[in-house]
Amino acid sequence: MQGTIQRIRAERGFGFLRDAAGAEVFFHHSAMPSPDHFATLAVGMTVEFEAEMGPKGLRATKIAVTPLKTPPLRSFQEWAGYFHGQAVG
Repeated sequence: MQGTIQRIRAERGFGFLRDAAGAEVFFHHSAMPSPDHFATLAVGMTVEFEAEMGPKGLRATKIAVTPLKTPPLRSFQEWAGYFHGQAVG
């Protein structure tokens, strides 16, 4: 499943994310592959996770940060042509 980090309570080691359907999902720092990864989370990040029902609702069991999609690199010639076209046109 995919979701977005909504709130983080770093001092307490947990937070909430919202899945693609809009449901709020609790997560604990233990759902991260390493304790160091919890510190890298930020509100708005897209993550992939597995969920199960916990005592108070959905709970994420495995969380992985979704890598950012970056545009393909352009060559110097492509950039030069772009800027030349902007200056002339």
